[in-house]
Amino acid sequence: MKTAISSLLLALNVAGSASAAVVLTNGSFETTGALYLGALGGLNEPVGWTNLTGNGGLLFQASSALASGAFNPEFTSTAGSATGARYLRLAADPGGPTIWGATAQNLGTMVAGETYTILADVFGGPGDGGQLYGARISLVNQVSQTPSTVYATQVVDGIANTGFVPNGFNFSYTASVADNGQPLVLLLQALDNGASNQSRRGGLDNVRLDVVPEPSVALLGGVAAIGLLRRRR
Repeated sequence: MKTAISSLLLALNVAGSASAAVVLTNGSFETTGALYLGALGGLNEPVGWTNLTGNGGLLFQASSALASGAFNPEFTSTAGSATGARYLRLAADPGGPTIWGATAQNLGTMVAGETYTILADVFGGPGDGGQLYGARISLVNQVSQTPSTVYATQVVDGIANTGFVPNGFNFSYTASVADNGQPLVLLLQALDNGASNQSRRGGLDNVRLDVVPEPSVALLGGVAAIGLLRRRR
C-alpha cells in the first residue's frame, strides 16, 4: 500500500507542477513601468504585457490608466467599478490598424486535458460621435497581432459611454493532446472604428485566468487522499 500511495503522490506532484505552467500576471494592470504619455493622469506600460500597437508613437492606446474621473475624464464608469486604481485603456483611433490598441502576455505552456477559462470586465468611454466601445480577447499561440493559431476568442461590442459589464468576457479552451507543451498566449485587442473612422474609447480590467486540470488528475488526487487516510487508520 505504501508503495502504491507513493506512486500516486509522485504522479499527483508531476500533474500539479504541470498545472502551474500556465499563469496570468498583472491582470488588473496595477503594476506599471515606463510612462507612455502624461495625459489622463498618466498612461503607463502595464508590466508583464507586450505592447503590440503598431505605431510606436501611439503605444498609449494599450496602456495602464487611472480609474478616476478626477484625473482621467475618459473613465466615466461608476466609482468602485474598477478592480484597484487602474485599468487597461485599450482604445482605437482613426487611421487604420496601426493605431488600434493591442497587447499580449505569454501565459506559459499548455497541458493536455487542462481547461483554460478567461474572464474580464469591460468599460465604455466617450468615443467620438457617441461611438460604442468594443474589444476582442483571444487565446493564441504566439505574441503577435496576427498569430498563426487562434485557440479560442470572444468579441464584446456595443458598450456605451459610462457602461460597465462585469465578466463581459467569459470563454474557455481545453488543450488537446497535440497542444501539450505548446505556448499559450493571451491577446487583447481594441476593435477597429469601422466605417465611421472615429475614435472608440474604453478598456478592460480584472482579467483572470482559471485553470481546471484534466479530470483524471483530480481523480488521482482523491485516490491518493483516500489511500493516505487508510494508511493512517
